[in-house]
Amino acid sequence: MRRFLCAALVCCLVACGGNDVPPPGQEELRPARPVVEEGSIVLRPDGITVGAESFYFGAGQTELESMLTGALGGASTVAALEGCSDGVIEAHSRALLDVHYRDGIFVGWSTSHPRSDPLPGGGTLDFAGDLAVGVPRAALEDVRGLVFTGQTRLGEEFAASDAMGGFVEGGAVVRLYAGMQCIAR
Repeated sequence: MRRFLCAALVCCLVACGGNDVPPPGQEELRPARPVVEEGSIVLRPDGITVGAESFYFGAGQTELESMLTGALGGASTVAALEGCSDGVIEAHSRALLDVHYRDGIFVGWSTSHPRSDPLPGGGTLDFAGDLAVGVPRAALEDVRGLVFTGQTRLGEEFAASDAMGGFVEGGAVVRLYAGMQCIAR
């Protein structure tokens, strides 16, 4: 029986083929998130990256606001957006970006500023992926899963995923948003 088990083990090892897994410490590292320079902001469908910190929807307001103040400078203007289907949302607005919170939790963002707009903190504003403010409408036709949902008072609206969308006016994207919004269409 022992010989049979040893022979079966040898056959299994031979059948597995070569070992393409590098030894520990020699594997190629893949970035878990985009590399963002200090003071720069990347807007993502699932949140915001500010410098080396990523904030996903559901993150706390205090730390995100602190990082945004460093990148964008100054305090935000706060407005309560009432009448939203999910209760009151607070919009914290700065010159380049609106960040939305509900009960102190980060729930969304929106902007009408283009990629690589210079920030007061010296960094840049960018978007994860191909969608960005200023992208021509014709280029949206190639974005997988993007659906135009109709004309609104803000322009032709589109949805690029469950959490991200925007508006086209004059042949180009004029506003992008992600997460929870309270927009009077």
